[in-house]
Amino acid sequence: MDNEATYHVGIERYKLSTTLTSCPRPEGFDRLAESRQLLRSTNVGSRLPAAPDYRPNFVKQKRTRTVVGIDLAGSPKRPTGACTLRGRSASHITALSSDEEILKYLNDRRPDLVAIDAPLSLPPGRRSIHDRNGRHLRVCDVELQRRGIRFFPITLGPMRMLTERGIHLMRQIEKMQMKVIEIYPGGAQDIWNIPRKQGGLEKLRRGLEGLGIKGVRKGLTGDELDAISAAIVGNLFLRGKAEVYGNFKQGAIVMPKSRTAKQRAAW
Repeated sequence: MDNEATYHVGIERYKLSTTLTSCPRPEGFDRLAESRQLLRSTNVGSRLPAAPDYRPNFVKQKRTRTVVGIDLAGSPKRPTGACTLRGRSASHITALSSDEEILKYLNDRRPDLVAIDAPLSLPPGRRSIHDRNGRHLRVCDVELQRRGIRFFPITLGPMRMLTERGIHLMRQIEKMQMKVIEIYPGGAQDIWNIPRKQGGLEKLRRGLEGLGIKGVRKGLTGDELDAISAAIVGNLFLRGKAEVYGNFKQGAIVMPKSRTAKQRAAW
């Protein structure tokens, strides 16, 4: 493009820009600009309410924990009590038999915690329950003894079969990505000052109802009532209201904290 052509293009652009700037502005244009300037100068915009936040608040929402209590039998030929406790509501109270039934029950419910009435660890120095070397009592058993809570040593009689099954079942449950603790319903019932099942099933049932548990229907077996007791202890553990006898490396039993009658009624 030569110099003359460039000159003419520049002239046309100048005319166009002059025409646009000289056009009359729409009605209200100046008032709108003035309003915006006023908002900026008086900082009114900073006092306007913030837009609502519709994001879910996961921190403030409290989820009700679910615990499954298992009163494990030493043999699959005998009934194993099971109970699902959600908050204070007991449900799906039943008797199971095989390990497969127990694992299916747990997988169907995916609880936050599984509380099992069975030894889940060996005494120090023993590689298996049939090993004759090592001690008879675990650290948690010694603590039960110190507190005057009656129990059967895990190395004696039928307790060996229960211990072997309990440890095997615990490993299977942990493979399913569930947490497992050992509890002792009879000892917990002593702390709650309610009868054990040997003292009468109906008395035990009423005692559990007195703790505020719903769904403890009449006609439940001793295994099922102990499963409810196990689930209660698991619930207390999740809420930080239980204590651990022993330790989780050398053997632990989770038990409710000792409480007064008034505190037990408001657990």
